Amino acid sequence: MHSGETVVKLLLSDLPETHELTAEWLERQLVGMELSQLVTELAAVHRASRPVDTVRTTLGNDAISRVLQRGLKELPQELLRKVMIQPFHLFELQELVFAYGGDYWRRKESELDLKQRVEADWRKLKAKLPVQTPLLPTIPSGSRWLVPSLVGVLLGAALGFVGCYLWLNGPEFPPKPRTQASVTPPPPVVSNAWGWNKPDAVTVAATPQAYLERLATLAEEWKTVVPSANTPNRKLQILIRLLELRAGCTRLSETNHPIPAEQQKKLKETALKWCEEIDVLTQNTQKVDDITLMVPFIEQFLEKVIGELRSGRATSNP
Repeated sequence: MHSGETVVKLLLSDLPETHELTAEWLERQLVGMELSQLVTELAAVHRASRPVDTVRTTLGNDAISRVLQRGLKELPQELLRKVMIQPFHLFELQELVFAYGGDYWRRKESELDLKQRVEADWRKLKAKLPVQTPLLPTIPSGSRWLVPSLVGVLLGAALGFVGCYLWLNGPEFPPKPRTQASVTPPPPVVSNAWGWNKPDAVTVAATPQAYLERLATLAEEWKTVVPSANTPNRKLQILIRLLELRAGCTRLSETNHPIPAEQQKKLKETALKWCEEIDVLTQNTQKVDDITLMVPFIEQFLEKVIGELRSGRATSNP
């Protein structure tokens, strides 16, 4: 290999061997920023082309519901293998996760965000360290008995700290029997969906124009969910919001709207066109280093969508 050449590591080289570890590894890819590369690699391995069916058809609604609540470990091995063999389903699954995923997926997203920041800080620190700095001081030959003693003291201190922490903060031991009255019911499930992904986004309106006005108002919720300029890892957060917007747009293209048939047909066609434009915005956002360069284009697109809905152009032929 010539010096200066860039070595591209294949994501599949890190693919675990067991089903459970594979599910966890694939979850990290779904909430990360390298899913396109993974889909490309899997498609090349399995000679996959874009499918005519959907991930819901492949996995079934019950399995999709369990995945959105508790992750990919809920899938049997044969179903997880189907998704890997037809990797283009991963894009649709990612949209569903970002739009409808529960607290499990929010925690995954936060864990990955923290891990990426820690790794970036460590790389910066490692670059500043001297090349051959010894990690441990040289111990005189006559004092080597100090090493096991020192290790023992440190280990004892660590165990003592853990014991004190558990004694102060851990559960009571032995635990008291819990009566039926003391059992706290689980909190109600709260939807984090916004815009067109809200469960009540498609509702009956007094007139077709009132319905289009509601869709326009829901699209304006972008302003309330888009991360501000000082948000950590803002690029990733904007990409997530774009994927949520794409999922809502897909819903518009597949939903029966409470408007006349001709207007409904045109709205679905317009939504498909918006989906393609969001795909381009997402790809361009992934490529730029400075996310502030893409924000005006995204806002301009949303203003156009809102204008087409309120003016009726989204449901009428030019």
